[in-house]
Amino acid sequence: MRKAAKVYIHFPYRLGPYGGANQFFKALRGALRRIDRFAESPEAADAILFNSHHSIDQIIDFRAKNSKAIFVHRVDGPMRVYNASSDKRDGIVALASRLLADATVFQSEWSRAENEKAGWEGPPYGTLIGNAPDPEIFNSCGRVVPPGSLAEKVRVISSSWSPNPRKGFDVYAFLDQTLDLDRFDFTFVGNSPYQFKRIKHLPPLESHALASELKQNDIFLAATLNDPCSNSLLEALACGLPVIARRSGGNPELVRKGGLLFDEKEEVIGLMGDLAANYHAYVEAIYSPNIDEIAFKYADFVDFLVNEQDCGRLITKKLRMLDYFLTRWRLRKLEHG
Repeated sequence: MRKAAKVYIHFPYRLGPYGGANQFFKALRGALRRIDRFAESPEAADAILFNSHHSIDQIIDFRAKNSKAIFVHRVDGPMRVYNASSDKRDGIVALASRLLADATVFQSEWSRAENEKAGWEGPPYGTLIGNAPDPEIFNSCGRVVPPGSLAEKVRVISSSWSPNPRKGFDVYAFLDQTLDLDRFDFTFVGNSPYQFKRIKHLPPLESHALASELKQNDIFLAATLNDPCSNSLLEALACGLPVIARRSGGNPELVRKGGLLFDEKEEVIGLMGDLAANYHAYVEAIYSPNIDEIAFKYADFVDFLVNEQDCGRLITKKLRMLDYFLTRWRLRKLEHG
């Protein structure tokens, strides 16, 4: 009987506060280690998991050296819908999917549909697996929830490591100008392209400090546009905060019944009052995925792929000498063209 397959994650990890993928992969790596499904090197792996456009140079090298391992591509975006329309990274993702990946993981139904709308040409094997934060850091332990409505000043918080304007800064700037500060406190944590004048602005916080700050608030506001699977939103849900989120990207798939959705920024203040009036019901309805569940989904998907490989239905991609140099040339052209 074949041993359970092991996964190596290739990602350029950063210490301290950084983007959502960085935080997610650190949590996933720990969860896979806990269930003894993590390979500590690419040579020891049955499957190599790589992300979006990151470190594709090294993935090309791994692919050339290891024709047996199954390469699983976790796809983001499409990035041009929440960055500039000229974003070159979608082209890099498409190249990696077409020439290097044996299987695809999408983070949300929205992301899968948008990529397919853009002409996705990925491998035949694919699945949907969402994200989750580290439960040892992001949890509701110690957070006191009132039994009914919020009678006193309502504390609202948002966070974003990225200063990308599409992370919701049109909404945060609007609230900075219009919010009744006798009724609401508003805190933004992270990098901002906008200089706040009235609301509290904290710099990016490392994970433990961010979790502590989240638990001191009542409502999380997620105003991102076209975000496939917002890590900051998931962190807030894990800490027990109901959410007011823009009806955009993967946000509705994450919020479910644990909050309210808006289309126009003028709706937000009224929704804050609505959520506060029935606060406990929204808290009770929160769904927060656990990183261990996510790790098992990755492990199960890899087990399925390995079985398909053993049965001869999945033939891993190979990079011969000419393919190797041609793929590198195409990557350089996308990066600098």
